Amino acid sequence: MRPIRRLLLIKLRGIGDVVLSTALIEPLRAGLPGVEIDFATSPPCDDLLAPLVDRVLVYTAGEDAGWLRGLRRAKYDAVLDLMGNPGTALWTRLTGAPIRLGVRRPRRTYAYTTALPPEPHLPVVEQEARMLDALGIARPSRIRLPDPTDAADRAQAAEELRPARALGKPLLGVIVGGGWPAKRCPPETLAELGAAVAVSRDAVPVVLSGPDDTADADRLEVELNRLLSDGTPVVRLPPTTLRRTVARYGALDAVLVNDSGPMHLAAMSGVPLVGLFGPTRPESHAPVSPVARAVQHLSPPCVPCELLRCPWPEAPTDGSIRHQACFRDLPLADVLAAFAAIWPRSPRPDHVTARDPV
Repeated sequence: MRPIRRLLLIKLRGIGDVVLSTALIEPLRAGLPGVEIDFATSPPCDDLLAPLVDRVLVYTAGEDAGWLRGLRRAKYDAVLDLMGNPGTALWTRLTGAPIRLGVRRPRRTYAYTTALPPEPHLPVVEQEARMLDALGIARPSRIRLPDPTDAADRAQAAEELRPARALGKPLLGVIVGGGWPAKRCPPETLAELGAAVAVSRDAVPVVLSGPDDTADADRLEVELNRLLSDGTPVVRLPPTTLRRTVARYGALDAVLVNDSGPMHLAAMSGVPLVGLFGPTRPESHAPVSPVARAVQHLSPPCVPCELLRCPWPEAPTDGSIRHQACFRDLPLADVLAAFAAIWPRSPRPDHVTARDPV
């Protein structure tokens, strides 16, 4: 195989999907000393990737001609199409790179010099790690996500949480978000679970969300305040960049979140986290962290449906499954047991994560 000096990774969108693909960066650098790694993506993921690769290529829809010329001029030695749609397959082919890797699918295979067979039963990180095998690069003994934050990010996060830390209690992040409507745990259910966990640990809930989730975050905050009427404060932080979000999560003691981009950002931070899964399969998208647990309620016969929207009615009259029963009927005992397995009883020192010795 010819030397690989310049390499392009392509994963255009989906915060969680982009986060999972960053697991390839460190093994690629270890297996290809001196390699320059570019990553093609779209906002807001460029902010997250900038510290991790040599160059972030930010795609803007409608500028395809100039975009394709730029890919061609870069003269990549290898391209890894991690997106795998017809458009990114075409880009991969037009780069002219002598090594082009992707997954074998209809209308894509022509673009690749090596087309890997689809193996949807594998976790996403394992599916993509097969590209390391194709390049002759040894897989690491444990797949991990890189930390994109720096000292300034972590210092700002600590400062933002300083008033909450002054209360002398552990901080529990309760995070609302998710791209699919069916994947989003209803704010009222998330509040019930978050309040119960906070009471069990004498913790202060910290409500966090992305810029598109403020309405659900408002509902979550209202419900938490109602349920914690004993005077336990509820902290709310406004949205920020993805990199600063990772730093915030790392400054907490634990996180409760449904399957979403924020769940994978939390895994990047090394914070103990419990991820709630509704219609999706944790076997594929579980958070990549030694201090993470996935919880799923398997009693509804429709789980996992993998649907974008839950088809069940809000208030069924015929005894059928109610809307989002996979979340609403999730046993609290399962959530508490998951936290018990990963969350030490004492607050963590500032900035210490699962990556660091304590």
